[in-house]
Amino acid sequence: MKSLEIQDLSFKYADSGFRLLIQDLICEKNESLGLIGPTASGKTTLLKIIVGFLKFQGRISIFGKKMGKSLNTEQKQKIYYLQQNPENQIIFNTPYEEIAFNLDQKGVSKSKLKDLIKQCAVGMEIEHILHHNIGRLSYGQKKKICLAPILGKEFDLLLLDDPVAGLAAGDHSKLAENLNEQKKSKIIASTDLDFILKTCRRVIILNNGKVVSSGKVNEIMSNQQLMEENGLVVPLNITLYKSIYI
Repeated sequence: MKSLEIQDLSFKYADSGFRLLIQDLICEKNESLGLIGPTASGKTTLLKIIVGFLKFQGRISIFGKKMGKSLNTEQKQKIYYLQQNPENQIIFNTPYEEIAFNLDQKGVSKSKLKDLIKQCAVGMEIEHILHHNIGRLSYGQKKKICLAPILGKEFDLLLLDDPVAGLAAGDHSKLAENLNEQKKSKIIASTDLDFILKTCRRVIILNNGKVVSSGKVNEIMSNQQLMEENGLVVPLNITLYKSIYI
C-alpha cells in the first residue's frame, strides 16, 4: 500500500500568484522521500497541503484512503507534521505538555504516555527542561521539542519541513540515525542536502511549483547540470555516499 499518492494537484496563492502543480507523486510505504529545491519552490506549500492547512484541487490519498478538504481523525493519528519554524507549531507552556499533546493526538494510552514522553525527551537531550517555560528557551531547544514526538515511533507517516534547521551540527547525525532506524514512511523537505543524503533513498526536485526531476538520490544529486539549473549545489558528501551505498 502506498503511504501517499497525489494526482493532478493544483494550488494557487491569491496574493503572490505562486502556483503549485503536481501531476503525480507517490511515496511508498516505509519509503524515505526527500524534497529539495531552491527557496520558494513549493516544498513547504506541498507539505501544508498534505496536512490540510491549504485548500487544493486534485486528489490526495493517504494509506489508500482519499483525503477530503482536511484530514479525518484516522489520518491525523497516522501523520506527524513538523513545521519549518517551531514558533508556529508550539502551543503549550512547557515541553512536557507539548510532547504529551502530540502523542495523545496519536491515541497513546495514558498508562504508556509518561514513559514515552521521557523516552522522547531523553532521545532529544531535553529531559532537563521538560518543565521549563518554553518562552524562555532557545530556538534550537524549541526545534528539539517539536522533533521529540518522532522518537516515540508511533506515527506511520512523518512530514518533516527543514528538520535540522536551527540544530547544532552534532544533532544532525543523531537525528538521521534515529530516522533511519524507523521503518516508517517519511517525506523530508530540506535545504541541507547532506541530511537528505543520510536519510533518503529517493529524491524529488521541486522548482517554480513543479516536479522537475525524480529518482535515486545519488543519481539526482550527482548530476551537476541538473542541480545547478535548479539553484542547487552538488553536496560534498556525494562521493562518500556512493562508496557506502552503491
